[in-house]
Amino acid sequence: MNKLIHIAFGINDRYAPYVAVTLKSLVHNNNNLNLVAHILTDGISKKNIETMQKAAPSVKLEIHIVNDTKLRELKDNWSIYTWYRILLPDILPEVDRILYLDADVIIDGSITPLFELDMTGIAVAGAIDIQGFNEGLYKRLNYNPSDKYICTGVLLINLDYWRGKGLTSKVIEWAKMNDLIIIFPDQDAINVVCHDNKIILPMKYGVLDAYFHYDCFLTDEYRPQLLDALDYPVIIHYAGQAPWIYERMYHQFQNRWDYYNSLLDVPVPKRHYKAGKMTFKKRIRFLLDYLHIWHLEKWYMSENVTTEELRRRILNM
Repeated sequence: MNKLIHIAFGINDRYAPYVAVTLKSLVHNNNNLNLVAHILTDGISKKNIETMQKAAPSVKLEIHIVNDTKLRELKDNWSIYTWYRILLPDILPEVDRILYLDADVIIDGSITPLFELDMTGIAVAGAIDIQGFNEGLYKRLNYNPSDKYICTGVLLINLDYWRGKGLTSKVIEWAKMNDLIIIFPDQDAINVVCHDNKIILPMKYGVLDAYFHYDCFLTDEYRPQLLDALDYPVIIHYAGQAPWIYERMYHQFQNRWDYYNSLLDVPVPKRHYKAGKMTFKKRIRFLLDYLHIWHLEKWYMSENVTTEELRRRILNM
């Protein structure tokens, strides 16, 4: 594939080192592609730009200083930077398709199939989110459960379609009008506005740890995808389980993030929660788990369940 493949991130200086890990994993598994990484930010240091460039010297790195005025009234209990993805159609007017990634993602396989996917008349593509099995979510957002709900932390976006349909303005308008019911800010808005023109990607293109630990995925529809995601993950998403924070390192594929981090000239140091950043109750739960007195949920423990044990569970053996 000789055409340019575009990837995007919405970050500030704090998350740049983690994006370096993502970029390292990207080129490690896609060195045959002509890659361009777009960094959407309100400001980033020269040092962090160099860190990302060193991680993936074959990737063309483009920094876009974003005017986020139109986003400031939107609910941002995640981060204002997650809203940046909806500005991509205007920021990159010449690009037809882009893969948006959160900073807590690694690429563990080829992304070529995503850029060969027929997206005619399709706004976005993403993997199913655990919240999509919550009946209350569809009542809250007022759309049909058959349209499903995707995780927007790994989002393939048809920028041409967004520009043609004016979706950026529609997402912003919906978010402003529904501020009181929004829980997952941009993710709620994108899912609603694109509820009937999105593709649900196979789970291996956005592997969440929850896939392996919740019974709602143990169905005939999802079992084959689960096995594929377990054995051949392509994009791994550490949503809510930041792999650089010791107290959150319980994703089934924590070792993959550690591996790509180790390939950097200067690996990103892991850290503990700062004082006050973790509730007293949670600290007690982690301590009891560590002392083997009271484990966290059976399939959601601080120590990884083995791949074979998960496979047996998926196959209902």
